[in-house]
Amino acid sequence: MAEAFSTLAATALATFVPLYLGLLFPTLLGKGSRASLFFVAASVGIISWFFLDVAGDSARLGVDQGFGGDYTHAVLAGSFAFGLLLLFGLERWSMPSFGAASDAMTGGGQFTFAVALIAALGIGFHAFGEGLEIGSIVPNATSVLLAIGGLGPGVAYVLHKFLEGLVVGSFAMLARSRYSQIGVLGIASGLPTLLGLPLEPRVRCTSNSS
Repeated sequence: MAEAFSTLAATALATFVPLYLGLLFPTLLGKGSRASLFFVAASVGIISWFFLDVAGDSARLGVDQGFGGDYTHAVLAGSFAFGLLLLFGLERWSMPSFGAASDAMTGGGQFTFAVALIAALGIGFHAFGEGLEIGSIVPNATSVLLAIGGLGPGVAYVLHKFLEGLVVGSFAMLARSRYSQIGVLGIASGLPTLLGLPLEPRVRCTSNSS
């Protein structure tokens, strides 16, 4: 069984190091208009693929079961709708609430730190699910690397964290965020992974005891 501390430390390193590298890339290298356009275009492609990947798993919401499920079916679908509407609501609220909005180089849209934070929270919701998934596998594995499937999936996890940081970092670049604000974005994007990590074994133990 993998030790709790080593699991937490390895997950934190594999999450935050590539995440912050991705967050800083657009700010450090996107000084010119061409570089900015590149990072914005890359982020649009990444987030579009991310949406299609998540949409492809929509059957896990139970929509393929019709009305044959129990109350958890409705709770799951309702939670999905609530989370989606919450993000749209926060984005709508953030635009007029911050007077120091900067014009985006690609079309004059308003980008503030609040918008970047909403993007980070969206990634954070996804990261929380990743933490639950890792936490459900680790107790039965001899190491964290084996728990996630070996070296290949481990490298894929690190790379996809970098790409997530790149997406949020592009919002931060357009909002001209300070480095301290970029630090907050990294916490909002990555900390949910560590929060979800210890929850899955506890939930499983509680359900088994009941």
